[in-house]
Amino acid sequence: AKKPVIGHNCLLDIAHLTTKCIGKQSDDVEQFRKCLKSSFYSIIDTKHLLYNHSALRKRFPRNGLGMVYEATVSDEDFRRTNPEVVFPHAFERYAKKTTKNDTFHHEAGYDALMTGLVYARIVAAEATITKDSGTNKLASFYDAM
Repeated sequence: AKKPVIGHNCLLDIAHLTTKCIGKQSDDVEQFRKCLKSSFYSIIDTKHLLYNHSALRKRFPRNGLGMVYEATVSDEDFRRTNPEVVFPHAFERYAKKTTKNDTFHHEAGYDALMTGLVYARIVAAEATITKDSGTNKLASFYDAM
């Protein structure tokens, strides 16, 4: 399907998914890497991305999913490029979050939503910030993986 798998701090999730869907994996790291490359089009770990991209690491010194999500909601650069999200009927309650006390953290659907939005906001903000320079540092980072 050539769709990326996007997660936050997702190595163990990917290992579990691989074991359950593909089968027991070798203990050899290189063999596991080859299995991942042949099984998934692309894997993007937003926590890894935030830590290894120097400008993002400075902007997000604390890179837990909830903290990064809240930072991208409140930061002007990210709000300016915020993608529109349309919620399916069964998940409208996620759109109605009004205070920090209205939390759904660690609900699988909400964590997936936060991860996707963090990724989309980072990519959109990076594209806006670097469009004049002619290079997209995030694209270069992905090419290296």
